[in-house]
Amino acid sequence: SVIEYAIDDGSAGGGCGTPALPWLATAPVYTNAGEYIVWYRVTNQNYEDFTHAAKLTITPRTGVVVDIVGNVATNVYNGTAQSVNGYTAVINDSLYKETDFELAGNSAVSGTAPGKYPMGLIVSQFTNKSKNFAGVTFNVTDGELVILEPPQKNVIFDAIGGSFADGTVVTQECED
Repeated sequence: SVIEYAIDDGSAGGGCGTPALPWLATAPVYTNAGEYIVWYRVTNQNYEDFTHAAKLTITPRTGVVVDIVGNVATNVYNGTAQSVNGYTAVINDSLYKETDFELAGNSAVSGTAPGKYPMGLIVSQFTNKSKNFAGVTFNVTDGELVILEPPQKNVIFDAIGGSFADGTVVTQECED
């Protein structure tokens, strides 16, 4: 007996309920969620050919949890723009990859003045784009840039060893 297979993609019709598709010696292999029709034909010289269609259904995988943690940077004010970007993703399912979801937004923040600058990452910005996974849960911890006040500096003006008659000492706090 010989068993052959034909993949029914709906693009051809052979009449009498059988596909007009090429018959293959090996069964097709499917890795993506969906419904597939596969025809198989058994031929034996002593018997009439047997042709039949089978439906294969692959359901999406569930239970995937993605923990997103935005990057954090703490820097001292230096008068120039500073920034932090990116995030770390920890996924509980080894089959699900970062390429299976997308971020609708930006994972970066910058600032110049001392203060805290949140990145603005939120759950609704992350979406699953793979049909092979359903009900993916995203847990998001926002990232931030923290710019610290610079340390105070003492500035002393020296009259090159001289002095002023009736001079007084004046103290003024200055930035770098």
